[in-house]
Amino acid sequence: VKFASSAEMLQVIDALLALTGEKADPGQTILSIAFPASEARGMAVLPPTALQGPCLVIRKLMNSGALTWEKLIEYGSVTRELVDFLRQSVNAGVNILIAGGTGGGKTTVANRIAELIPAQARLVVVEASHELQIKHPRAVFLEANRQRGVTIHDLIHTASKMRPDWLIFGEMLGSEAMLAVEKLGQGYSGMTTIHANSPEDALARLEAMCLTANIGLGLAEIRGLIAGAFQLVCHQQRMPDGRRKIIDV
Repeated sequence: VKFASSAEMLQVIDALLALTGEKADPGQTILSIAFPASEARGMAVLPPTALQGPCLVIRKLMNSGALTWEKLIEYGSVTRELVDFLRQSVNAGVNILIAGGTGGGKTTVANRIAELIPAQARLVVVEASHELQIKHPRAVFLEANRQRGVTIHDLIHTASKMRPDWLIFGEMLGSEAMLAVEKLGQGYSGMTTIHANSPEDALARLEAMCLTANIGLGLAEIRGLIAGAFQLVCHQQRMPDGRRKIIDV
């Protein structure tokens, strides 16, 4: 869509923000827009951060609910034996770290694994930006909002006090990983995702994120906490032909 002027673009951005009940603060130049029903997300960048005038990007979220385990088996993304293994792992309350590169299918796999959790269990899902589309009768979703002073750290503490059977965290991006690892090491069943190119890379990146929390622990202590928090690493990858496939557990 081509706009006649920067003013017209700003009007569109303001209207989209109004749909979400948000309003840009004075001087704020980077805006995240979450559309109703979680069908899409937007990012607006305003001058002076955007040098050529206001920019708007809208990313439509894929309906991952259409990618059932049967479809993933049909596409060759996973084997039936692995699905059975993951179901047994979930029933045993095993904590899972889901790793993969950009576009590798982490979110889809996280959705499908979470839906293996028994219906009577309570899930509390914590995300910096809501993207997980878990279909579960007892799932509660919490989303951080820095504009309102609600951080991902606040939500992790809150979620752990809601008597969850499962704690599910959105993608680990920074120091919140240390808090998530601590909670999962306290006896909660849980799951999270992380950008990584291999299972080993996933653990190394998780170590680095935990170190950024700067709570005075050394690498050996952090590795011990990670080992106590996760029992499985599930790694998927986007293949050269465009298929997504789980290649390591």
